[in-house]
Amino acid sequence: MWLYLTDLHLRSTPPRGRRDDFVAAIDAKMARVAELCQEHQVELILCGGDLFHRPQPSYETFLRAAALILATGVPWLVVPGNHDMQYGQRASADKTALGALSELNIVAIPPEFSYSAASTGFIPRECSPSLNSELYHDEDFLSNNPADLIKIAESGTTTIGNYSFGAIPYAPGIEEKMRHGIPEAEVLVAHAMVTMNPFRSDYVLTAELAGSARLFLSGHYHPGFDVHERGETVFANPGALTRLSRHQSDRCRTPQIALIDENNLAVRYVPVAELTEVFREERRPAFVVPLGQNLNWFGDDLGDAEERLRQRCLEQEKGAELWQVAKVFLEKARATTI
Repeated sequence: MWLYLTDLHLRSTPPRGRRDDFVAAIDAKMARVAELCQEHQVELILCGGDLFHRPQPSYETFLRAAALILATGVPWLVVPGNHDMQYGQRASADKTALGALSELNIVAIPPEFSYSAASTGFIPRECSPSLNSELYHDEDFLSNNPADLIKIAESGTTTIGNYSFGAIPYAPGIEEKMRHGIPEAEVLVAHAMVTMNPFRSDYVLTAELAGSARLFLSGHYHPGFDVHERGETVFANPGALTRLSRHQSDRCRTPQIALIDENNLAVRYVPVAELTEVFREERRPAFVVPLGQNLNWFGDDLGDAEERLRQRCLEQEKGAELWQVAKVFLEKARATTI
């Protein structure tokens, strides 16, 4: 059995508006992950990126991350996310907490595939000796790699068990590049805005990636989506393990992970925490309240809500200025409508 999780965003300070003990909540979820590893004899944990909230977190956060990972007793394979790297640059890994964990053989970072403008798709990038070649041949790491579960060839091809594996770490504009080519692998893990429905300017639909692999696991898109099939490819994103915002998509979501049967790549989601309200109510300026009352974050009726808001603004002193400010909020609502 394998376990997949994504977007932990480990940090020592709570996100704005959290009213619970944020650090304790993460610890409890990771304790449940460790229990699931024991219950289901998990051999490998795949992480879809954003293990950390910042590339260079506090010393305390780094030590906590190492302790939480080691407590699972299972090897970790982590695909770097945008929060794990400086300015989204994979070359910065040596200067980040994730890079340090790989140097200590606490996690493994798989060889990446990079988009080449001279080709029509992805090509394997040369392995960095500090982050890949030594890592996969280091005795300490292999001692925690049961039955040589993870193997890497000199060509950079990675296999997990009996399956070829491809990693697509975050890079600016990665979604558009994915439309032009995908690594040839049976199991793919990507930190990219992969969604079932149109989301923002930078996204790629699962329908556009149909047939790309037998199993496609993704992160970065925090709400996640149901396990579904497109063109013989099974897509799964259980959602971010950490709830960071007061958006409806985060407040009404149960943190969960995915269990994967390595025999047939069947996927099922398992909750690791109860659905409880962890955010304080947000206070908005008076002129924004009507929008909040008539429009959820994903937009039920943008046109009517906009007109009501415009009328409310214009009724007040300096109404034109208020309306300009309100329009900024409306544009943000449109940008996140799915």
